[in-house]
Amino acid sequence: MAQTFFVDSFLQERTALDSVTTVVDAKHIRLRLADSREAFARGAVMVVPVTFGSGVRMKILEAWARGLPVVATPAAAAGLDAEDGRELLLVRNAPDFVLALQRLSRDPGLATSVVAAGRELLAARHDPARVASRLSVVYETACRPRPTP
Repeated sequence: MAQTFFVDSFLQERTALDSVTTVVDAKHIRLRLADSREAFARGAVMVVPVTFGSGVRMKILEAWARGLPVVATPAAAAGLDAEDGRELLLVRNAPDFVLALQRLSRDPGLATSVVAAGRELLAARHDPARVASRLSVVYETACRPRPTP
């Protein structure tokens, strides 16, 4: 799946973005970063304009782990139990993305607070040790022999 956020003239006229990180795009799909840390520059914002899909958005979790604020659509954040304005900023269209990016650039305290809350949610809900422990119980239960009647 390719996720790309293009800075078009609409955004260029309304924001002061230094850069946009493209995690994967169709033109460069065969090129790979040596390490995902290269995609997460200090001071960057993770923008996730996904409009449909399912599953956990690992890049949102990784952004929180790396200390980046997240701007995403409701579809992108589905299943994360993240609240708009607390762990991330939720937007529904391109103009709202612009407004959210402007809010983050003008209010460093907001960026700091959504990162902190995102990291708290990450630790509480997605900590590998906790997830593995819960998954282990599920596997043990599923693998128990059934009692014979």
